[in-house]
This record gives sequence, structure tokens and C-alpha cells, in this order.
Amino acid sequence: MMVLIRKFEERTLELLLSGRARGSFHPSIGEEASSVGACIDLQKDDYLVTTHRGVGDMLAKGLDINKVMAEICGKSTGYCGGRAGSMHLIDMENSFLGANGIVGGGIPIAVGGALAISYRHEKRVTMCMKELKRLEVVQMIDKKLITGPQATEMLRLSLRQVRRIIARYQEQGATGVVHGNRGREAQNRIKEAVRTEILKLAREQYRDYNDSHFTEELTSEKHGLQVSRSTVRRIRRADGLGSPRKRRPPRHRSKRERKPQAGMMLQTDGSHHDWLEGRRPKLTLIAYIDDATNEVLGAVFREEEDAAGYFMGLREICQRKGLPAAIYADRHTIFQSPKKATIEQELSETQPLSQYGRLLKDLGIELIPARSPQAKGRVERLFETLQDRLVKALREAGANNLEEANRVLANYLPKHNQRFRVEPAQKGLVYVPWSHTHQLKDFFCFKHQRTVANDNTIAFDGHRMQIPPGPKRRSYARAKVKVRQHLDGSLEIRYQGDSLVTFQPATNAPLRVGKFCPASIDEPSTAPTAEPPVEDNSQDRRPHKPAADHPWRRYGHSLG
Repeated sequence: MMVLIRKFEERTLELLLSGRARGSFHPSIGEEASSVGACIDLQKDDYLVTTHRGVGDMLAKGLDINKVMAEICGKSTGYCGGRAGSMHLIDMENSFLGANGIVGGGIPIAVGGALAISYRHEKRVTMCMKELKRLEVVQMIDKKLITGPQATEMLRLSLRQVRRIIARYQEQGATGVVHGNRGREAQNRIKEAVRTEILKLAREQYRDYNDSHFTEELTSEKHGLQVSRSTVRRIRRADGLGSPRKRRPPRHRSKRERKPQAGMMLQTDGSHHDWLEGRRPKLTLIAYIDDATNEVLGAVFREEEDAAGYFMGLREICQRKGLPAAIYADRHTIFQSPKKATIEQELSETQPLSQYGRLLKDLGIELIPARSPQAKGRVERLFETLQDRLVKALREAGANNLEEANRVLANYLPKHNQRFRVEPAQKGLVYVPWSHTHQLKDFFCFKHQRTVANDNTIAFDGHRMQIPPGPKRRSYARAKVKVRQHLDGSLEIRYQGDSLVTFQPATNAPLRVGKFCPASIDEPSTAPTAEPPVEDNSQDRRPHKPAADHPWRRYGHSLG
């Protein structure tokens, strides 16, 4: 057979040079042994796919030599009527799936043949050139023409794997060279009945559910199916069922380099997550991270994402590190006030500020609003890491409530910063140290303004709170006073820089902006100094009588 292949290709080249045959032809002179060795153990119904140099494979597979020559010469008696030539010849009677002029183009054809065998549950083999080469090398080892280490270099396999292939070849022939999983049904394959049920539910009851929501319903007690989201998605897409959720096309985003120095910018956000893994309701973790160093500077667990949590985190940073230059946050109403500008603000070209925005303005810190979650990717990736590592730390510590979670968090953060902190591009700190002449509580509080009623009370969250007489005024009726909600929950009323009264909260509930329930309205915790009694000199007062030359007396005489 090897001599026949050589003589056939030499004769074909003579016909092409003499002009009796036209077209292109790619001989495989010198590779006859590969073709013969690969096809010697193939049966007639085993599929074979070859390359553009496939004439030797055709003849070794058992194709008629006269029909092959007729096809190359463009005669109608060829396998494809003279239209295929040597690179596209096909013969289904001998299970020859054809040559291919495209490099690697035979691989999907071979996969299709193998898939057909699998569906039909037939005991047949589909071999591509990669497996033909493997078969040739195995045959050379079997005939002791090469050694095992030489075979490992040729096949790029380990010596142990080469020995396994040799053992299968000696037992099964050419079939043993093919991967053992080919044509075998996967163990975790979804059964046809389950697939049919999923498609029925997807078309009817859950037609407007997205893939994730649909998977949750399938795996619930209602249906009890054990399927993954990727499997559900694959089944729906194969049946032409797309996700009802319309997604925007991805945007092109450019990488933003880190700030060069520590303290130039902090990123902050909150993450609502099942941090305690069902041991109590979900908590929100509020965190600040330095953009230059990746260091978590402040973090606190809260019942929900609120301004008080952001105030507490920033207060810790200012006290320990100093004032940063800027803070990068999203457009939540905690940072951006939803109120419309008043006429006075429009005339002065200012915008209404939230409590957090007012705090940063008082501290001289710039607030930079992010336009997308990807823009503040540093803090977003931080939460991905914490949702993996911090959750395990909370579980190991047995944290079951908010207070215990905050204690575990305080112990965890130093280890986290040691692991993930990076050195800034430039040395030095941009943080401005906190001035000891200023009290933290004067800044880190929620500030409101109220007008005092005629009975010396103010209204706050539906409660009327009495203001006692002060050292400067007996009555504060119609005066505009400042109301401060401190982070410890107390409510302080101030007028012109003086503290008039402080009320304590009735409960230890989390602080909320504009919400307060006093423990006792009649008995404030801090009473001002009593005003000394005023002497009554009303008996000495006499009516005033204008003088004789007063202009009022001379008004009528001047007219006359």
C-alpha cells in the first residue's frame, strides 16, 4: 500500500506537469507510512477526516484508485463528478468525511461525526489527523522503533499516559487511541424528562423569570430539581428562549491609576449582605478604603446603610489619621441631597446639601460623585474579598449579633490590611492632622434648625420639647435655634453658640436623621443656670410729658 501511494502521487504530478490534469495537488511523498499505519486497523464504517495532503489517507482507507484519479483530473466518473479535486473529495460509502483545504477545518467535521455516533449509540470511531499521528507513534513504539521517552516528546504527554495508550492499543487496536470518554454519556447529564419539565415551566409558568430567579424556583421545595444556573441558561438558549431582562451593551472603560499618595482620596460604600449566614437578619458593612494604599481605614456594621454609619467611619479616620483631601462615593441620597434648591440658594448659585455633604464642606473635604459602580472599583472589590474572608472569620468567632460582629471586624481589619495593603507611588501623607482646638462632636452630628414657638417649645419628629429660661434670655419665642443630633443618640438645642438643653433618647435604637424620641420631655438631662430674679420697679415709673418747645407741640402753630 505504501508503494501504491508513492507511485500514484508521482504519476499525478507527471499528469499535472504535462497539462493532462489541471488544478492544485498537494502530495504527501515521504508520509506514506503515516497513512497506512493510521488506517490499517480502521473498519469500513469508521469515520476518517484528513487534510489537504490526504490522497494517501484516501487510498489507505480503501477508496477506489481509479475514481480518485478521475476526480483529480476533473472527470465526471470521479467521486464528486470532478468538482472536488484532491482537497475536497468525500466518500460516505467508505465513511471518508473528506479532505479540507482550511488548516484545522477538519476538526469540527470530526466532532460532528463523533456526535452522530454518540447519538446513535454506535460502536464506531472517528479519527482526525491528531489521533492518526498518535496512532502512528504508538505503532512505532509497539514495533520497538522508538523508545517511550522519545514518544513523550513527540506526543507531548507524560510517560505514564503513553503507557496507558499503548496498553489500550494492544487490547483494542486503533480504537484504543481515541479518548475513552468519546461517545460516552456524561454522568451528570440532565435526563431528558427533567429537560422537558424545565422547558415546559420556562414556556408557561416562569416565562418572564430571568435565569437566576428561574433557577431559584426550580431548586426550591416547590419543584425540588437539582440544577445549576448555567444548566438552566443552556437549556433555555438551546430552545430559543432568551432572558426577559434586557441588558445594556458593555461600555468601554479605561483603567484609572491609583492616587500617588496616601490620603489624597478615599473610596466609600456600603454592602448589604448576609454576613452572619442566616444567624440573624442581613447587616450592612460601611467601609472606607484608601485609593493609594488599598488600606481599609474605617469600617462598621450597621442595621442598614445610613448616614450615621458613614459619620462614625469618617470620625474614626479623622481622629486616628487626619482629614483626607477627597472622598469618592456614589450618588446615594446620603451623599447627594434630593431636595430642590430654594430661591435663596438659586440666587447664590449653591446647591442643597445632605447631612454628609454639609459635614465634608465644614471639614474642607472634597466630595467626588461616582457615575457607576465600576468607577469606584476599589471599594467594590474590597466587598467581594470581605464577603469571602470576613464571613468565615465571623463564623469561626461565633458572632450572632451586631455588637459581636463589630468586635470581630475590629480584630480582622489589621490582618486584612497586612495582607492586601500596597505601597503608594509617592512617599508622604496628605492627611491633615485633626486640630485639638476643635471638638469632634461639634462636627460629627446632624444639624437642624427650628423656630421656637410662643410657649418656648420646638417640634422635632412629632414631639414638643420645652426650652427652659436661659442666662441671656427669659424667653426664646420666635427665635431660630440649632438642633444637633449627636452620634450617641442625644439631642442638643443651641442658641448663638450656647447650649440650652440636651435630651436623652428613650431607647438605644440606631440613630436616624430627623428621628428622635426623648426619654423625658419634662426633665431634660442638662438644665441651664437659673436666671436671677428681676426687681419690680413699676411703682416708680411715671408717664413722660413732652417739653413746651417739643416739635410736636409747635406742629399746629407752624401750619397757621
